[in-house]
Amino acid sequence: MSQRNEEQERIEPSKRKDCSTSLYNSTLTTRSKQTKETLLLCKEIKVFNPSQPQLQQNALALFDIGSQLSFISKKLSRQLKLTETETQIMRIAPFGMKEPKSCPTARIQLNVLTTESEIIPLQANIIDYLTNELQVVETSNEFQIQNLTNYWKKPDVLIGADYFFKFISLQEIKELKSRHMLVQSKVGPMIVGSGDIKKLCKNELYPKEVVYSTNANINSELENFWKLETIGIQESPQDDDDDQALKHFKRTIIKQAGRYQVCWPWKDSKQKLSNNDGLCLGRLKNLINRLQHNSNLHSYHQILMDQLHSGIIEEVPPKDEVGVIHYLPHHEVLTPSKSTTKLRIVYDASAHHKGFKSLNEVLYRGPVMLPDLVGVILRFRMMKIVITADIEKAFLQLELQNEERNCTRFLCYHIVSLKY
Repeated sequence: MSQRNEEQERIEPSKRKDCSTSLYNSTLTTRSKQTKETLLLCKEIKVFNPSQPQLQQNALALFDIGSQLSFISKKLSRQLKLTETETQIMRIAPFGMKEPKSCPTARIQLNVLTTESEIIPLQANIIDYLTNELQVVETSNEFQIQNLTNYWKKPDVLIGADYFFKFISLQEIKELKSRHMLVQSKVGPMIVGSGDIKKLCKNELYPKEVVYSTNANINSELENFWKLETIGIQESPQDDDDDQALKHFKRTIIKQAGRYQVCWPWKDSKQKLSNNDGLCLGRLKNLINRLQHNSNLHSYHQILMDQLHSGIIEEVPPKDEVGVIHYLPHHEVLTPSKSTTKLRIVYDASAHHKGFKSLNEVLYRGPVMLPDLVGVILRFRMMKIVITADIEKAFLQLELQNEERNCTRFLCYHIVSLKY
């Protein structure tokens, strides 16, 4: 990598100025001398308050058929003094993100004035921020499509698929000499698509937000690629989450009746944990059918009874509502080749309903202890005489404190009648 950096330093300054990196909506691109630009479906529209028509504003609207609903910025809503109704938490899934984002929102009524003085009422949701600045090429006359004015501006209105076709007819589309498309709408013609911006506008404008790409990011990515932290061979640098989990463990662990009792290392997001009882009931029915089919039902039940008598699990007392209530599905793991434990019961802490988090996701991972294992093995080899011992079901010897147990509930069955 150092050789490549030296090569870049030899590039003439005049050549380096030809390229810069610009941030577009959802796209990071490198700009050269080319003038090809992609325009989104944007238009300055006149909007006003239905209850107080004198309160009106010109606002940039983005027409986005990929959005199910329409939105308005909080700033514009306040300027028009719109009445808010149906306040709620809305889960929005932005492009490129796997998990939806929760946003507080409210519904408003808004009127749009068309070029023919028609009033189109619409309902929109208030949101703090719509998107970055977009390039707009304004034209009020479909026959005058040269030497136009272009500018960059943040939209304050997003008209989604719920109202899109009240404004735009996709049958009225014309290709321009610049290779852009001219789309007719009730709020005036719009220029959209990809083409040569110089054939449309007097000047080529650039966005205010500019991002420069450096080799530092590449070096960092390559360094992370070669690290082996993920399998625990190399100890990672100090991790605040890991430190916090370890401090919490040392602060809360107690010894009670000869066994250590611990608490869960909760994150702040534990309120997003779902109950899971319906999910677990469905998984239990499938489990019973599977165990009956492979004749492991009695073995499975016997393991649960042994754990109950050993104090590893317990029945939930009536009206026990202490702490977080959460149910875990469970299933069998068969290892016929083992001489001792041929069937184990495993609890699925990754299960969750859509829109909620699993138990694993609301707990800190804790520090990786595998690097310490190397020292243990080396010290083991230094001694002339060593003694080894095995703790039977070691993980089951740790006990949860009373207020931490309700988040590990699970559903069981009666072995005789199979009642749930």
